[in-house]
Amino acid sequence: MTYFKLRSFCPSCRSEGFKPLLDVPYSDPDLIGYLRRYYCSQGHPNFSRLDGERYRLMECNRCCLVFQDRVPNDEFLMELYEEWIDPRTIFGSEKDNAARQFRAMRLIWRLIRRLKKPSKSIEVLDIGMGWGDWLFAVRGFGCRVHGLELSPARIKYGKSHGIEMLGWNELSGRTFDIINCDQVLEHVEDPRGALEAMARCVSPRGVIRVSVPNLLPIASRLRSGRGIDWSGEPHTRHRPNPTEAVTPLEHLNTFTGKSLRYLAEACGLKELKFGLSEMARAAVFDFDSLKDIGVAALIGLGYVDHFTTANLTPARALS
Repeated sequence: MTYFKLRSFCPSCRSEGFKPLLDVPYSDPDLIGYLRRYYCSQGHPNFSRLDGERYRLMECNRCCLVFQDRVPNDEFLMELYEEWIDPRTIFGSEKDNAARQFRAMRLIWRLIRRLKKPSKSIEVLDIGMGWGDWLFAVRGFGCRVHGLELSPARIKYGKSHGIEMLGWNELSGRTFDIINCDQVLEHVEDPRGALEAMARCVSPRGVIRVSVPNLLPIASRLRSGRGIDWSGEPHTRHRPNPTEAVTPLEHLNTFTGKSLRYLAEACGLKELKFGLSEMARAAVFDFDSLKDIGVAALIGLGYVDHFTTANLTPARALS
């Protein structure tokens, strides 16, 4: 029995033209060693699910997205995020990050100012909301908050804290002014379909905030045929590692700044660029504020490949 399904076309641009960058069995000693270090510290993995399977990375010839062509099926996916990664184990590690909350509040304030609406009338949706920290920050500004999650534990937690929980099939007919999609598109089987669903329910002048891991730190190794060095410390949520962008089983799609923006345009979205004066008004001139301003300046000049975070809005809103 297989717990995987095959993707026979690029999940971003739908092209059937792509080339292999890496093809190794999950039984490879370095790879399975990495997976054991990564998952055994977070939950209760059942590695028999990987018997006879291969880890394969493909690169699209058209949009340059790198993706795993064999991905967990729905049954395995739920097991992965509920048992291999035990929500109870990682609950504390994903919460109480004051620096992250402060950065989120600066972004939220910029978005509220851009919308020019009373905050109490602003509808906000967080896709893959986790334990709701970002929505709690939004609610502090008076906005109406909604969350979308697949994890039963996180859905229950969100409801118990007054967050309206929605499913993908409940987005039709709804409109949101701000949609947050942070570290989600790399996990889903169909990132194009997911972003198109968001584009359909964002308000005409609303904003979709997307952030994904970046391929660039290991791109040259893959494209030169050197493969991946799995011998180092595994990525965790507090200790980044270059392999994080292509984490087997989880990060099914891996973007650069250019491939992320290619996907956005295919979904009828354009990047909303904040002016430096807008950035400065929400800044306190600490390191993170200055970094935000510097990144915005580089993106404005067209240097996008290093930046896989973007504020997107319907293209018609910028015309």
